Amino acid sequence: MKHLIVVAHPAENSFTMALTRTYAAELERLGHSQRTFDLYRAGFDPVFGAHELAPVDADHPALQARMWRGRRMTFAPRMH
Repeated sequence: MKHLIVVAHPAENSFTMALTRTYAAELERLGHSQRTFDLYRAGFDPVFGAHELAPVDADHPALQARMWRGRRMTFAPRMH
């Protein structure tokens, strides 16, 4: 089965990121395919600004297509 793991944490050595890497490795060990999408490293800005009311940027559809290739989505919450 295909999995998409969505995570965001500023520190790559955090518990959240370690848990994400462990989960991804276990999925692959079990024969599943996975793609990890790190919102922080992708430069995602959660603040909705007025400039975003303009027409959709050309790369957004490509990003959406990449994200929806997975059959299962997992969101890894930030843990301190």
